[in-house]
Amino acid sequence: MHITNEQIKEFLIDSGLVSKIDFLSCEKRSGEDVDITNTLISEGKITESDSARMKSYILGVPFVDFDKEKISYDKLSLIPESISRKHNAVAFGKEDNKIKVACIDPNSISEIMDSLNAEHVIPYITNIKSIKKALVEYQKGLQHSFGDDIRSGAIKIKNNEGEIDDHSSIRFVDTILRHAVVQNASIIHIENDSKSVIVRYRVKGRLYDAMTLPVEVMLSLVNRINVLSGGNNGGFKFTTEDGDIYISSNTQNDYKKIVLKLYSDSDDMMLEKLNFQHYNIEKIHKYIHSKNGMILVTGPVKSGKTTTMYSILDIINSPSLNIVTIEDKIEKDIKRVNQVKVLDSEKAMYLRSVPGQDADIVMVSNINNAEEMSLMTNLSLTNHLVVSSVSSESASECLYKVLNNNIDPFAIKNSLKIIIGQKTMRKLDDNKEKYYLSSAGITSLGKIINLDEMLEILKDKKIVDANATWKKVPFYKPKKIKNSNGGYQGRVGVQEVLEISETIKDLIMSGANVSKFEEQAKKEGMITLLEDGIIKAVMGLTTLEEVLRVIAK
Repeated sequence: MHITNEQIKEFLIDSGLVSKIDFLSCEKRSGEDVDITNTLISEGKITESDSARMKSYILGVPFVDFDKEKISYDKLSLIPESISRKHNAVAFGKEDNKIKVACIDPNSISEIMDSLNAEHVIPYITNIKSIKKALVEYQKGLQHSFGDDIRSGAIKIKNNEGEIDDHSSIRFVDTILRHAVVQNASIIHIENDSKSVIVRYRVKGRLYDAMTLPVEVMLSLVNRINVLSGGNNGGFKFTTEDGDIYISSNTQNDYKKIVLKLYSDSDDMMLEKLNFQHYNIEKIHKYIHSKNGMILVTGPVKSGKTTTMYSILDIINSPSLNIVTIEDKIEKDIKRVNQVKVLDSEKAMYLRSVPGQDADIVMVSNINNAEEMSLMTNLSLTNHLVVSSVSSESASECLYKVLNNNIDPFAIKNSLKIIIGQKTMRKLDDNKEKYYLSSAGITSLGKIINLDEMLEILKDKKIVDANATWKKVPFYKPKKIKNSNGGYQGRVGVQEVLEISETIKDLIMSGANVSKFEEQAKKEGMITLLEDGIIKAVMGLTTLEEVLRVIAK
């Protein structure tokens, strides 16, 4: 049941889902012997649902979508949960004594049959969204059982001394974590409202109630999480069948609230998955393997700066390098990296200790003052590659901010390699529709950005056809669907990369302002945050309105 890239090409071009130019461009970037659908999906040319329907058509296997219907736990249980997870496949019924099985990869059907010792399975194709939704139902069954266990006394809330026993606390925390992982939660909130313990998950940017537990379990949860994380505001690793999840914890308000942040393994931290485009990734890769120098990541609060820095470390991490991090909070454990959590007041002291640690690479989170910046700059001039973050609104503003922090411009021009600026905004889900700007809309956009320059960028990056005009440039908006989530799910990043070229170095020495830095960087090929945002709006990752709301304030 193997599908070749040639079959995919023929189907997509014939169906009009993807233009020949777009396909060939993606094919060139994805390389040989790679499933091109991954590149097409990551660049917004097709959706996960498009990919699943395409496989269904090419292979002649029926397609089924569970987006608008719920599979009962009884039907799901025709396949054990462990097998469903392993193969990304779910049972959704029986027909003539045959189990109907929906999966993402039809090649897994034979393995499922072997696992079940079954000879009669009817295969169907579905999309990842449907599989994830179905797998949640397994956990809802578990949650129901969890509640029954509490009510029946199978899990004892208190022992004879009036305390939560260790076995119960382990079961409570394990259940909450597994439930959250299955639902693809990024953050868990555990809150004591004096009457009960409410567990809430943030999934794709939205926060919702997941379960309610007796108020007596709160102290037990706090104690168990503190044991796992080595104390309040620490971190730990949680192992699932699909891989390791890294969790950072924060206990707040006298144990009345616990916040847990979940990070999947390092593969999910790669720059491509943070929505960096190839033109920015190429610039970053030019410098991250340097033996010295400084790389700054900048953006407003909660713009993903730490995640980007972790991603850079993931790329360059190797047994031959000694990497040291100095962090306000360790949000993810990284193999072979010496991570140190410090108070703000201790950061300068730890920076002074780095030369004695024989470090090759140093990551420092949240540089806040001139002393720390000066120490970090000195390290970057003495055979250390330094990666750090600074809060600001753009790469050009960051450079100006650094230079106006009483730091020697000569040292900055000789140490700084690149500044990565970034912001995040709401991401469109699959329920979207294409539209084109009216003449008035084009005129309005022209008041914010140079239309001719922007159109040339879209053509140069092969986002639109070479002969496109603004009237032929597509944008996307949420479909109006009853009971929808508003058309957005999750976050998408927009980025810019300012390289410290010889001309930028001259501007540094001349005391240039923010606009001069950005103007020169644009002349040298920098795609600004606004331009990158418009590119992603044209790709269907977000809306033009969202780009203008976040960036063109």
